[in-house]
Amino acid sequence: MLSTLRDKKTMQIVLWGLVVAFVATIFIAWGAGSSLQKNTTDPNVVAKVGKDTITYSDLDKIYQPQLDRLYNTLGEAPSADQIASLKKRSLDSLIENSIMSQTAKKLGISISDEELAASLQRLSYFKDDNGKFSKDKYLQVLQANQITPADFESSERSEMLYEKVRSSLADGVIFTNDELADYKNMLNREIKVQYLSLNPKDYEKTAQIKEDELKDFYENHKTEFDHPERMRVRHILLSAQGTSNPMDTDKAAKTLEEYRNQVLSGKATFSSLAEKYSQDNGSKKQGGDLGWVTRGEMVKEFEDAVFSAKKGEVTKPFKTQYGYHIAQIMDVEKEYKSTFSEVRSKVLDEYQKFKANQKTIENANLLAEKIKNKETLSQAAKELNLKSEETPWFSLNNSIPGIKDSKQYSQELASLYQGDWDGPMPINNKEYFFELIDARSGKNNAENINSTIEQQFAANHQNSWLKNFIEQQKKVLGVKTFLNG
Repeated sequence: MLSTLRDKKTMQIVLWGLVVAFVATIFIAWGAGSSLQKNTTDPNVVAKVGKDTITYSDLDKIYQPQLDRLYNTLGEAPSADQIASLKKRSLDSLIENSIMSQTAKKLGISISDEELAASLQRLSYFKDDNGKFSKDKYLQVLQANQITPADFESSERSEMLYEKVRSSLADGVIFTNDELADYKNMLNREIKVQYLSLNPKDYEKTAQIKEDELKDFYENHKTEFDHPERMRVRHILLSAQGTSNPMDTDKAAKTLEEYRNQVLSGKATFSSLAEKYSQDNGSKKQGGDLGWVTRGEMVKEFEDAVFSAKKGEVTKPFKTQYGYHIAQIMDVEKEYKSTFSEVRSKVLDEYQKFKANQKTIENANLLAEKIKNKETLSQAAKELNLKSEETPWFSLNNSIPGIKDSKQYSQELASLYQGDWDGPMPINNKEYFFELIDARSGKNNAENINSTIEQQFAANHQNSWLKNFIEQQKKVLGVKTFLNG
């Protein structure tokens, strides 16, 4: 309910199916792509995939939202390498989509309007309180995120087509019992790995920070240290929707008035009543606490009711589109405009974290580049003045020795071949790199390995085949790219 009440912040999730997560974009692009050539024909075309063309306008639709998020995450302009990597990854995704689209036509695969409608109706963020698709909410959510229905439906259709083609191709990928047995035996091994971790905290106190840089950081992030007028609010909601025994609106208002009187007379606390009776499942366990709310953040009726009240006051019942509410104003803070001198210590703390994260990303990129160039992890670490360590023998059934909460990553490392590496892996707020340096036969019976191994092997086998298929199709279709800048 909180995410629904905060009308202007509904659906912070990413709706564009082709958008790449931030971490994947800031680390270097691992795979090699098409060679770049000069476009001697149409300057608006950034790539040719067989008879299909991809324009700079197509690229911008994918690239620009990711660039905006990268700016917001970094707090400053990305480096030229980060921008180039992000742009290239965006183009690669469009090329892959074009290949899959052309493959769909060859296979006679399409997405019908009925399939698209059914998919949209299953998306939870377009459902009302009864769990049914709401056209009004659908349009409201898209409008709030500045996406037209046509663009969203086109994106959803493309993603569905991609998955349908992928499934059709992958279903034909087979493997032999011997291949599966070899894979199980490999996972059954005991292994040793060389590893190192990059901990942002290690760089927080070592960053050389100049006062003018600190002031610039403050100016660029000033809104993070200011805050508008805000209120800490609890509420109780009684809705006429989504209940097995709906109460009429008059009864809801009267019941809330009774709850209000119990609070005012001291017979009950607001939080205890909220936990027991509120129909807002998102806040009732917290005694109806919605946290700090600001003007322009909540639906209008809710905002009008709470911002006309005073600290400690319990409002009279009021109505929103979700039902009837009463609210308790727990605290009030006036608008606050900071000055650099007032918040310097907070600015310094945030800037140190920012610089530390930058250093972590920089070292991760350098490390990965060196390993890609066939250096061992220990050699690369030494050149970067980083410390790497070697584990004792362990198996996929154990955590990685010396690393807490790492059992889930052991199986991934057990599937590596000697000399292979993996990383960065986020474990306990650090970024880890691993290299398999030795392996030996395990003590466990390979047949007793978890039954999901066969499913994992099939998925890995399919992914590997599909990756090779895409690369093969690039050659067959004569893919050319003309990316500049």
